[in-house]
Amino acid sequence: MREQILQSIESRILTTFPAGESYSRANISESNIPKSIKHFLLNALQRRSELEASELLKVRSEWFDADNLEYQKVLRQAVLTLGKASCFPSPEWPKAVRQAVEHVVDYLVSPIETLSRFVFASDSDSISSADLQRKVGYFVDYGYLTLGVDAFIERKKSQRINKDDFRSALSHLDHQFNAQNDTKAWVKLLEPLVQVVGMATPGIPVQMAAQFFIDKGKPSISKELELAARSKQASFVSPSSLAALLDSIALAAAPPKSAPAAAPAPPISPPPRPSGPAETVTTKATPAEAAQPDTPLPLWKKFQKAGNLPAESDSSAPEPLWKTYSRQNEEAKVLNQLQVDQAIPVSRPLPDPVGLVLGASINRKADFVRKLFNNDESAFDEVIRALAVAPDWSTASEIIAQRVFRPFKVDIYSPVAVEFTNAVESRYAGLQA
Repeated sequence: MREQILQSIESRILTTFPAGESYSRANISESNIPKSIKHFLLNALQRRSELEASELLKVRSEWFDADNLEYQKVLRQAVLTLGKASCFPSPEWPKAVRQAVEHVVDYLVSPIETLSRFVFASDSDSISSADLQRKVGYFVDYGYLTLGVDAFIERKKSQRINKDDFRSALSHLDHQFNAQNDTKAWVKLLEPLVQVVGMATPGIPVQMAAQFFIDKGKPSISKELELAARSKQASFVSPSSLAALLDSIALAAAPPKSAPAAAPAPPISPPPRPSGPAETVTTKATPAEAAQPDTPLPLWKKFQKAGNLPAESDSSAPEPLWKTYSRQNEEAKVLNQLQVDQAIPVSRPLPDPVGLVLGASINRKADFVRKLFNNDESAFDEVIRALAVAPDWSTASEIIAQRVFRPFKVDIYSPVAVEFTNAVESRYAGLQA
């Protein structure tokens, strides 16, 4: 199925821009070729033109000082000027189209696997950070991954990037970023794939959609999709059908709403009782169970455990990753607000919520309030009350992300942020003193 889709897209492009002719940057820029494929082709043309221009300008003469700054500036300008006049030679055009279609479609289905293959040569386990960013730039979709690469390079502070480290960090980011997607967010994320494949089909192949969800850490959705397609003997799934399936999966997974208990009727003739304080029936909060071993570590925790935490940031430090996401408007999805505060019993409040949440780090409260909550003690208290009744680490980590790191613009990699996160998480791992 994949090969048929690739050939169909390739054939449609070559029908409009047939083989046997050369095509310039302007021809491609002004075409109706899908944005993702057009972007890849333009980047490939730019790179190839730079290499060809450099070869043309390699001729040295003893009449010129090759180390002269003006001489080097002229050469660089010549490369840029020649790049504007670049074009795909007629014999190279079909091969360029094939390469662009294949890489883009694979990227839209399995971005991490495709990036790892495209960026790292088969015989190399590392690459320079500059080459890494350049190669990632061939792909225009999934902007959060591009920003993640930038943040990863920034945190590594290394001239060489290891393949396994890169793949592990990006895979974790991909899963975390999409962990709470609802139907609308999934459909939006799949739009680029629908647009590319939809050139020739009424939807996307079930195999591609299933692999897409597996790579996003959602094998249950993939399984339900394949079962539904098999029952209807369908090879393709349309966006509307996929949305309906995702809605039904979400509905089936939602906990049933319990009806409020009716107030007991008072007895007709209550027996006399001695006066005294009224009894209050409360339900003691169930202690949180230890975190499951397969719970994915948050991105800041992964960097912390890898020993890549910088010193505390100041006003001159680079923007943290969450802030970059916000600035680039990448977070179109909004996570459902957690309403855990209401679970706190009124008649018998939890004893010392701060101690319950922070454990042995309770003596760091003042620093947490100052550095994480901008001296807003009431906000600190509200978050602590929410964390005190959070049933598991997954819920607690969302509270921290949504109520601390984002509103107070905290660098999630700073030592104080990591210390606070570790203190909260240790409660679920049974590590608190």
